Amino acid sequence: MAKQHFLKLLVQQIQDSEVFEGPEGSKNLALDSKALRDDLYFDAGCCSLSLWFTCLFNYPPNQPLSVKHMTPYTHFTCQVSRIAEAESLDDVKDVMEESWEFMELAGCNRPISSRLQEREALVEDLVSFMMITRLQLPLQRFREGLQTLGVFDQVQLFPAVFLSVFCDTTVRLSAQTVDQIFTVNFSEQEERLSPEKAVVAFWRNFLQDYGKTSISLQDLLSFSTGSENLPVSGLLPPPSISFLHPVKARRGESSRIRKRKEVCRDEGLFPQSKPASKHLLLPISSSYQAFKSSMEQVISHHVQLLPTES
Repeated sequence: MAKQHFLKLLVQQIQDSEVFEGPEGSKNLALDSKALRDDLYFDAGCCSLSLWFTCLFNYPPNQPLSVKHMTPYTHFTCQVSRIAEAESLDDVKDVMEESWEFMELAGCNRPISSRLQEREALVEDLVSFMMITRLQLPLQRFREGLQTLGVFDQVQLFPAVFLSVFCDTTVRLSAQTVDQIFTVNFSEQEERLSPEKAVVAFWRNFLQDYGKTSISLQDLLSFSTGSENLPVSGLLPPPSISFLHPVKARRGESSRIRKRKEVCRDEGLFPQSKPASKHLLLPISSSYQAFKSSMEQVISHHVQLLPTES
């Protein structure tokens, strides 16, 4: 858990550094002189593998960069968007006059006739300048960072395989997805099989009650596997479920002791987890309410003990 939390903080710090710009979910490489001087682009390439897939690997093919790939809400993105959305030639010329220094720097300060193709070519050139030409050195160092452990070469060989891994980093959690990632290991003893199947039904009802319980699916996943999100590539080792059975009454015990054990059976068994092996142990309970109560108590306690980001 500590290692995973450290890695999560490391990746978040890299994404929030001066190497990248833009809101969460729309990060682009930024051009920063200090980051270049400190060679942070190389370090970012070593540690992060989910950004700039199109620029680095030209995949998906035949999908050139467009305004939608630029960092949203910046001054230059707004100017390029205004040109792309201009309804008349006069509107295009007005934007170009307002941004003549930008046009000069990008090598795009040229006359535009009434043909639509010329405006589209201008927009493509401006996007290419902003996202590739001016970022040649950062892209080169970022790519060299990705070559650590041979990752860059493997992505070039199998871009389609890596696309979802790099660009769709997590799977949206639902009761169905959480249920599907766990393999249930039933006992071989016949007398244990029936209560275990009942608990599996409790487990699936518990997942379906998401939103009605005091814990979230993310809390449940964290407790069970140590991961707060479900990566597209899946979890390794694959998560599994087994069962915690109550201790049977021993021969010679008085009826009073047996009765006390029977009363405390549901209250004394709580779920356990082994995050390193992604293994969840579910308690054998006689009712759904007892199962739900034990799950909520333990997982809520687990969430409270998680380290907080400061």
